[in-house]
Amino acid sequence: MAVIGMLTTACDWFGGAQPDNVVARVNEQYLYRSQLSDLVPEGSSADDSGRLVKAYVESWIREELLLAEAKKQLSARSTAIDQKLEDYRRSLLIYSLEDEIMASQMDTAIDPQLIESYFDLNKAQFLLRDPILKGRYVKVENGAPKTDLLRRLLVSKRSKDEKLLADYCLQYATNYQLNDSSWVYAEEVLRSMPRDKMQEVNYNSRSLFETSDEQFQYFVVVNSFRDVGQEPPLEIERNNIRDLILLQRRQQAIARYIDEMYQRAELDQKFEIYP
Repeated sequence: MAVIGMLTTACDWFGGAQPDNVVARVNEQYLYRSQLSDLVPEGSSADDSGRLVKAYVESWIREELLLAEAKKQLSARSTAIDQKLEDYRRSLLIYSLEDEIMASQMDTAIDPQLIESYFDLNKAQFLLRDPILKGRYVKVENGAPKTDLLRRLLVSKRSKDEKLLADYCLQYATNYQLNDSSWVYAEEVLRSMPRDKMQEVNYNSRSLFETSDEQFQYFVVVNSFRDVGQEPPLEIERNNIRDLILLQRRQQAIARYIDEMYQRAELDQKFEIYP
């Protein structure tokens, strides 16, 4: 009852007498109270509720006016628009059915060995389009303390220095990537570095690279690098291959379903082909 009372109060701004269940009208289109029942969160004050309802009603009116104007102005093209809507409706219905088929008939479990086999047979399909690397990257403000320590920790191979490096970055770095055991895209790692500075990095060097601008210092250590056109490691493409295998299975499941549906329809004489 409180919500109904709020809606009644919020409709006072609209003015005029309306049927009890109608909130607003644009030409022959009506907005009903039932359409607003879930609009206001529980516990909202009367003022907040009123503002929410008023804003929604005004938005609805503007949209209905715009739609009416579009119908008026584009009446000559309405047939083409109707056809596009019907095509979209048909596509949406078919896609929804395909999702149902996939959910009920398709096996989504993929053996890791299958992914490896797919990769081995299709390596040319996965040549790198962007460079990847294993390495470390740290960005600090100019004047950050203990940068000599940072330099030493970045090239250190000792496990105890990894925690010291992580602690340093938590305190002073504005951006960093310390996991140098996994392949990542170079753009993803160095995206907070200015483009001109990124182009200065010698990816084939295993030594510390550092540069700076007016505000920041940038430190990069590249342990491994593969450039555009080279073969990627499987770990980079694993998820893509999984998606490709699932897409193939989807297409196969849908094709089987359509074939079986066609055969049943043919037996039941649900269609004819005329000469």
